[in-house]
Order: sequence, then structure tokens, then C-alpha cells
Amino acid sequence: MDGFTVLQSVPPECMPLVIFVTAYDQYALRAFEVHALDYLLKPFDIDRFSKTLEHAKAHINQQRGSYLNQGILNLLEELKKPKNFERLVVKSAGRVSFLKTDEIDWIEAEGNYVRLHLGKESHLLRETARTPW
Repeated sequence: MDGFTVLQSVPPECMPLVIFVTAYDQYALRAFEVHALDYLLKPFDIDRFSKTLEHAKAHINQQRGSYLNQGILNLLEELKKPKNFERLVVKSAGRVSFLKTDEIDWIEAEGNYVRLHLGKESHLLRETARTPW
């Protein structure tokens, strides 16, 4: 296979950064049509190679930064969405319990504490009944 055949076999989402290194200048235009980052024509000197390497590193860092930025933006969007909690983790009377929120009958404020009432049982939490606004 030649380099172009290899590139045709790679799915777009898996495409690596490509730099052609060849002794044939007639493929340069075709290389850039397949989005090659650079085209090194043999023989090349160390300065030309170094510039290509620095360009590749800068491109990779830019992609990495873009990927991280998109991840942060996605996380922020997720945090903005209202959450409906199905369970609460409550430490009461020395033990940890998982309470289903739809089983809470009512909530009572007791100073700096909150008491959750679920049927015949209740749980005292070291939380205040503060409003979200």
C-alpha cells in the first residue's frame, strides 16, 4: 500500500495527524487534499524537519486544548440542568441509610437541623432548612 491507500482505509474519526515524507514532489498537492499537515521532500535538512515537528506539536496541543475545553463546556452544561434526585444518603443514629426521595412524607425544620419523616421513621440531619433563593 502507498500512503494514500492507507489513509483511505482509516475512518475519519480515527484519522491521525499526517506528514508525508517522500522523494516525489508530484504528490504534494494530493497530500494536502487529504489534509496532510506537512509534506517533507527528501532530502531535507534538520531545520526543515525541526519546523515540521514543532508545527505538529503545536497542532496536537491545540487539538488537546480544544478537546479539554469542550469537555469543560459539556460538564458546565450538565451542571446547569435541573436534577431530580431519586435517593438521599443520610447518616442518622450512627448509621448510613439510602432514602428514596419519593418516600419522604414531610420535612420539619428544627433549628440548625432538619428532620425527614418517612412513614413511621424519621431521620435528623445536621442541615438547615435554607431556601435556594
